[in-house]
Amino acid sequence: MSDASSRGTIERATFLPDRAREVLRRLAGSWTVSGSGPAGPITARWTATLPRPAHCLTLHYEGTHGDTPFAGEGLLGWSSAEAHLHYVMFYSNDVHEFAEFAFDDSDQFSGRYYGHAMGIPFRGVASLELELPDRFLFRVSPLAEKRLDAHQQGSCVRFTRSPETEP
Repeated sequence: MSDASSRGTIERATFLPDRAREVLRRLAGSWTVSGSGPAGPITARWTATLPRPAHCLTLHYEGTHGDTPFAGEGLLGWSSAEAHLHYVMFYSNDVHEFAEFAFDDSDQFSGRYYGHAMGIPFRGVASLELELPDRFLFRVSPLAEKRLDAHQQGSCVRFTRSPETEP
C-alpha cells in the first residue's frame, strides 16, 4: 500500500479531531533520522504507515545508536479519553519507551516520557516539534532526580522526509 493511499484512510476515523488527523497524516511516510543520544550519534530510518482502518500510525525504526544496531516497532495514536497523542516503541535491545503528548493548535507538543532500558526504569519529558512539512524534531529531557545511567542522559533527533516519500 502506498503512503498516499494509506494517508487517505485516516479520513474515515471519525473520532479523531481534525488536528490529530492532520498531525498523523503529516507524520506518515519514510524518514531519515540523525541526532545524538546517550550512547552517541544516532542514524536511522523511521517508517510510519497508516493501516486500515486508520486511527494510528504503525512505526518501524531501524539504525545505529553509537556503535550498536537497533530495530523497533511501535504505534503513535490518538487517545480521545485523554486528548493526547500516545507513542510506544519496543526495541530489539531490550528498551521500550512511551510518551504522551499534550495536544493543542501549535506545532510543538510535549509530555510525559518513560520506559525501561534493560530492566532499569527511566522517565522524563519528550517534545515533538513539527518544524517544516518535511522535517520534525523529537527531543527527550530526563528528570534530574532519575538520571541513573546512560539511558537517562537525553537525546535529540531530527527526522527528515525521505525523497521517495510524497508529503
